Amino acid sequence: MYDYQALPYEAGRVVAFERESSPVPKHSPRKSFKQWRTKRRTALLSGCSVVALTFLINMSATIYMHTHWVDEVGAGKPLNPRLYLGSCAKSSKINTYLHVGINVLSTLLLSSSNMFMQLLLAPTRAQVDKAHRRQRWLDIGVFDLKNLRVISWRSRILWFILAFSSLPLHLLYNSVIYASKPMNDVTMHIVTPDFLTGAPASVRASMTVWGYRREQNMWGLEREHSRHRKYKFQDIDSMAFMNPTKDICSRDDCAGIRDKVKNTDFYQRKMSPLECLTAYSSITGDRSDVVMVSAFDALYNVSTSNLRYQRNGSDLLVASNPADLPKATFNSILFAKGIPSVMAVGFWSDYWWLCGNTNSFDCRRSKKWIENPDVMKDWNMLGWKIDHCLVHEVPLQNKCSVSYSPELMYVVCCVNLVKLLCMLYSIKILSDENPMTKPLSTLGDAINSFLLDEDTTTRNLGLIDRVTLAKSTKKNLDWADPQPRAWTQTRSRLFRLVSKKRMFSVVVLWAAILLGGGAAMVGSFVLLTGRSGSAQHILEIGFGDTDQYTFGQLGLDIRPEDRAYMMRGFLSIVFFANMWQLLLSISYMILNGLFTCFCVEKEWQSFAVRSKTLRVSSPVGQQRSTYFLSLPLRFALPLMATFTTLHWILSQSIFLTVLATYNSNGLWNELLYLGTSPKPLMTIVGFGVALAGIMAGICCTTQRGVLPRGGSCSAIISAACHGPIGGKNARLGRVQWGEVESVHGQVYTYDQGGKGYSHQVRDESMHGHCCFTSYEVTMPQEGKWYY
Repeated sequence: MYDYQALPYEAGRVVAFERESSPVPKHSPRKSFKQWRTKRRTALLSGCSVVALTFLINMSATIYMHTHWVDEVGAGKPLNPRLYLGSCAKSSKINTYLHVGINVLSTLLLSSSNMFMQLLLAPTRAQVDKAHRRQRWLDIGVFDLKNLRVISWRSRILWFILAFSSLPLHLLYNSVIYASKPMNDVTMHIVTPDFLTGAPASVRASMTVWGYRREQNMWGLEREHSRHRKYKFQDIDSMAFMNPTKDICSRDDCAGIRDKVKNTDFYQRKMSPLECLTAYSSITGDRSDVVMVSAFDALYNVSTSNLRYQRNGSDLLVASNPADLPKATFNSILFAKGIPSVMAVGFWSDYWWLCGNTNSFDCRRSKKWIENPDVMKDWNMLGWKIDHCLVHEVPLQNKCSVSYSPELMYVVCCVNLVKLLCMLYSIKILSDENPMTKPLSTLGDAINSFLLDEDTTTRNLGLIDRVTLAKSTKKNLDWADPQPRAWTQTRSRLFRLVSKKRMFSVVVLWAAILLGGGAAMVGSFVLLTGRSGSAQHILEIGFGDTDQYTFGQLGLDIRPEDRAYMMRGFLSIVFFANMWQLLLSISYMILNGLFTCFCVEKEWQSFAVRSKTLRVSSPVGQQRSTYFLSLPLRFALPLMATFTTLHWILSQSIFLTVLATYNSNGLWNELLYLGTSPKPLMTIVGFGVALAGIMAGICCTTQRGVLPRGGSCSAIISAACHGPIGGKNARLGRVQWGEVESVHGQVYTYDQGGKGYSHQVRDESMHGHCCFTSYEVTMPQEGKWYY
């Protein structure tokens, strides 16, 4: 039983004092160092240590890569230095391991930064009191940008630096390291068998004939990117897509090519039509320059050795019998062209250079003719049926590489250093032990502060919850007016325990990510199916792999011969590929904030179940400290691991792809593309849908409510901390929230007009009082009114 005395206690509140002062819980002097080295301070130092270790790793890696880059003798200069050049299998493993490491370091770095940002947003007691005097409240223990308006200018500057320094990490870090695949440039000559025996040859003459030939019509599949192409009678190349290359040979008669065929092993391999078509229908492989030998012209249905051409004004006369045009000359070069690397990839041309409009089978579906060679038995190039191919091979087995961008690495290191310095300075601010300027970062910090020094502005708020408080604030109701309320135990779904704005931001952002990811996946699949000609091709591409059908250029004009253009294209693709990483990180922070709200509310309600010590930043007495802020490690670690995995899968879904093109002289240039891999894209969308389902399930679970709802609201916490007089030491031990016992329903009010104290009596059965205290409490009674 508590005694009541007439003390200046505003607005008709019951006031009690203990017959004996609340004892101070004992604690051992040996714990002094442990109390100084609290788990919170340990967490802060650990966060700085992680960032410092990340900085050392990044700096060491930068120095190592700068001094150990690989040079290729006799080759051109790549866009960025190579860290490794060799086996494609090993290159793929190195790239995968490095990206796993990058995503782990990135997650640790950003998680540490996020912890400091949340602590810097924590208001001090002085800032809370100022807000309460204006009948406003602040959030405690959760990540809320609203607090930016009240925190100190130093904390605000540090917060913005930490926030904006994260942007380069999101946009650049994953592309610091990238892999490049090799491919060979192709120079193509279509010749008659007589070319090899010294028959007359002229590239210029073949160009003249081609200008007429391309306007002729033949039966073949249409060229449009469609899954099912129509077979129709159409021109060979009226769009002049396959223009011959005039200066492809050093001499007009290409005598050098003939000499290489006859006298050297330059064209060291002879391929059948099936082998030739299969080899050149992929960007991989050692195949390079090719001489295609054709003995039959399907357009005129005659042997290529019998065809004669003669100009007649603007017309071209063609004869299948040499006797019909005795003055005509014979040309053993039918067509010659250097195939641009972009065309060879098949992105723009869709491998039209191999099949064009003159074949009845689809060049995109190599699996069909490999399984059944009869499919391509009549394969022709622009109407010339190919008998065999003479192929020059440039070995590419050891030409795969892993490169790094020094410029991006410098930016990452600078950002890393900036974060480290900001965190070190933040520790000074966050270690302030002044009760009025110390950040209230946890629910326990706030309860501890309000039990130590009551906030008179919330004395009459009683059992008000967050929703009611928000409505009263909008109606400009005075907090000083007594507001007794009837207590009712509630059960609410978790999503109703957070603000509508927070819940709306979570739903909208996650829905946007899922819709965007789903749309990207569907669009990619449609495009990939159209290019490859088969939906089944999606399943044939390995996890994290790409092929010629998955490349994009974002409409960029990337000129391989111009380094400035290359670097602009490189940065554009890097930014586009990594902006999804930024969205994923924002969703992590918002989701972390949502779960933090749930955990704060759970911790708040737990004080009505049993007495417990306060979880504070700097423990005194029996108080305790924890390594986490408000999200327990059993939730924080799985959430961090989940998003680390998602970041890595996303890095395998859409990324910078580089093709290093080689010719007979070595490395020629590099081609930059935006690569997409279907399987990781499907995986991350599936992960997102599953995570959305888990989130929905958690949000729809119910929680019993004894305390007023709104455990992160500073005003509600303050209103629950008006306990019996003399109970300041209660905060040092175990406390519990509940109804405190009163005597005879006597109430003493303070006459603010200065006329002294007045006494009044109220019905104790109708008005009680609930608060935090170290003494025994009872569960509030259903329907009973409380101040």
